[in-house]
Amino acid sequence: MISIVVPSYNQGRFLDATLRSLFDQDDPNLEVLLVDGGSTDESIEVIQRWAPRLAWWVSEKDRGQSHAINKGFERATGDWLGWLNSDDLLLPGALAALRAHMAEQPDVQWWTGSGQFIDESGRFLSRYGPPPLLTDPAQLSDWREHWIAQPSTFFSRELYARAGNGVREDLHYAMDLDLWLRLLKLAPAGSIAHEMSAYRYHEAGKTSAMAVQGEAEIVMVLSEHLGLTLALDRVRLIARDRDAFLRRAERYERLLSPVSKPYSRIKQLLRRIRAHGHGAAGG
Repeated sequence: MISIVVPSYNQGRFLDATLRSLFDQDDPNLEVLLVDGGSTDESIEVIQRWAPRLAWWVSEKDRGQSHAINKGFERATGDWLGWLNSDDLLLPGALAALRAHMAEQPDVQWWTGSGQFIDESGRFLSRYGPPPLLTDPAQLSDWREHWIAQPSTFFSRELYARAGNGVREDLHYAMDLDLWLRLLKLAPAGSIAHEMSAYRYHEAGKTSAMAVQGEAEIVMVLSEHLGLTLALDRVRLIARDRDAFLRRAERYERLLSPVSKPYSRIKQLLRRIRAHGHGAAGG
């Protein structure tokens, strides 16, 4: 049995597509548990339509996404676990590909795959591949080569239990990174080339909105697991990327200054980035 938890809060406009992508896998041994944080939008109507196919669902105030994931896993009965945020999708054949790899390499205790980025309307943006072979937690300090796509990742209940049996509820952005580091300390990750998931970017999404707060949390988690040196390497990469972006954007700002009124949003963006950069340096 594969158990997938869907944590959700006020994502009713995406939730139907998320659940449909799970049940369209047509997997006879799939358990879906939905944990809603007390949504006030159309989420409950969507959940009730799918309720006959859900193993369990609840809608009540919780302490955030990490708490919702833990609540779902506590109810799950599968030997394999994963979670799918309520604005992301599983792509066709994802679970079939996972099961094929599990059968071919039964000793592998967790798998991560490739997939796509999509926009708010579900339009394709770009692809991401699976990371190279992951055997050392230190590899995760450089996200450019070793980024793990959370919705394309599944792990055995046994490994999850050995890693502490829960995601950290004090983390709001980097709970997945913390879990990957704990899992990787115990077992290497298998890699699946099949496009497993679609990761949705939209204005209200946590990944889109996390900015400095999320990066600070990531650096903190890396420091706890890998030490300060590797965590500071992440900070240097962030600073390098931001500086390169600022140089390009400032050049565009100068070029566009004769017609600056239509491009006021660029100036506002630059001000926000500069402010965030100062805040990060000060922290």
